[in-house]
Parts: sequence; structure tokens; C-alpha cells
Amino acid sequence: MSTISNYCQIIHLLNESKIEYFTYQVKEDKPYRVTIRNLHPITYINFIKDEPSQNGFSVRNITNIQSKLIKTTLPIFFVDLMPDPNNANIFNLSSLCYTKIKIKELYSRRDLP
Repeated sequence: MSTISNYCQIIHLLNESKIEYFTYQVKEDKPYRVTIRNLHPITYINFIKDEPSQNGFSVRNITNIQSKLIKTTLPIFFVDLMPDPNNANIFNLSSLCYTKIKIKELYSRRDLP
């Protein structure tokens, strides 16, 4: 019988024994990722992190996106939120750091690689 508690025990045992292994992340531990558009690229990450935290969202990581061709920063940020049932409410935010923003889900590729 495979459960989350069994999985965690096995991972803990492997880490203690310093055994090299590979595993996938459990769905409950995966971050909820959204994109924030229209923020200036030089906006400080701490400013972006503070406002969602004040609205009840736990921010795990924020990344500014770079253009693939010319390596300049774009006005798009990836935001990873800690798993929480109220994460879908982040789409109700309309402004961040005194700037009107758009929050969207990530586009997932539907074609075969």
C-alpha cells in the first residue's frame, strides 16, 4: 500500500543513509505557479513578494523572465506560491506595486516534444 506517509518515511531513510536516488515531487508539495505581467523589469523582487503576502498568499519564489534571443529582462515574472486552497484567488489582484497588472496561468504545451 503506497501512501504519502510511507513515501515520506522512505525519502527520510534514503536521506539519512546518504543513498543517491531520484524521485518526482508529490502533487501536494508542488508550487502553484502564475505569471504576473506588466510590472517593470527592474522592480525589486522583495516589493513584489510583500504585497501578495499581505493579501494572504505565501510566496515561495519569484523569477524575472529573460528574452531567449537578446537576453534582456521582460515585464513578466513567474511567481511560485506555496500549496494552499485559496491560491486561485490570486487572479483577483489587479494592481501590484502601484502598477496595473495581469495575472495569468502558465501556458502548457499541448503538442508532443
